[in-house]
Amino acid sequence: MTESEAHSANSYAARWHAVLAENSILHKEHLDLIASFTRLFSTAQIELLEASTARFGRLPPQIQQLVEAWAQSRKP
Repeated sequence: MTESEAHSANSYAARWHAVLAENSILHKEHLDLIASFTRLFSTAQIELLEASTARFGRLPPQIQQLVEAWAQSRKP
C-alpha cells in the first residue's frame, strides 16, 4: 500500500467512525427522549419525536455518500 493509499484509507476510516459515533449519539438521544415521555404524547412531544426521527433519518444518505466516495476512490 502506498503512502497515498494509506492516507486515503485513514481518511475514510475516520469519516466512518464519525458517522458511527453520530449514529450512536442520535439513537441514544431518541430512545432517551421516548423514555422520558408518558403515553398520550402532547403535541409538543410529538414534534420533538418527529424532529429526533428526522435527525436520525439523515444518517442513511450520509452513509451512502461515504460508501460511494470510497468506491470511487478505489477505482483504478
